[in-house]
Amino acid sequence: MAGTPQVPDAPPAEWWERLAARLIEALVFGVFYYILFIALWAILRTVGMSEMFSSRLPGVAGWAVAGLGYAAYDWWAHSRRGRTFGKAIMRIRLEPAGRPVSC
Repeated sequence: MAGTPQVPDAPPAEWWERLAARLIEALVFGVFYYILFIALWAILRTVGMSEMFSSRLPGVAGWAVAGLGYAAYDWWAHSRRGRTFGKAIMRIRLEPAGRPVSC
């Protein structure tokens, strides 16, 4: 990829490094979800829709928006830079297809 800094050959990331990267991202997007949930709950409670949907609508809407946002971010970050911010913190990245990985 043009513009992508080349990292010297490194062994593949261990399972715990990939898991830690995802947990870092889950923590950040979890905070985003709860902020979104509280905002939606306050808005829907104000307009009276909370009682109509048994107070589940803010949670489901927040979950859907946060989930779609995370999926879109994950796709964009991997296709553009080869890693997400969690992988950047853990100093791991995806390798382009067809490139041999040294162990």
